[in-house]
Amino acid sequence: MVSRPQFYAIFFGWLKFLKIASTIYRASRQCCEHLEGINPRIPTLAGYRHNLAWLRNLDDDDDPTEELLTLEGDRHD
Repeated sequence: MVSRPQFYAIFFGWLKFLKIASTIYRASRQCCEHLEGINPRIPTLAGYRHNLAWLRNLDDDDDPTEELLTLEGDRHD
């Protein structure tokens, strides 16, 4: 059995851990949003979500490599 002081120490220790973890999470989200505003080529979670949504919307007859090849071909012309 855990005594009352040990319980309080564990409980408030977890609260402190959760507070620190949420602060780190919010700071990282703000940093990603800031970096995405500076340079949209930096891969962020929003970019990955956009790519996943784009891939899910592809039809069976759509070939993403075909689009890339035409872009590469236009670049060399």
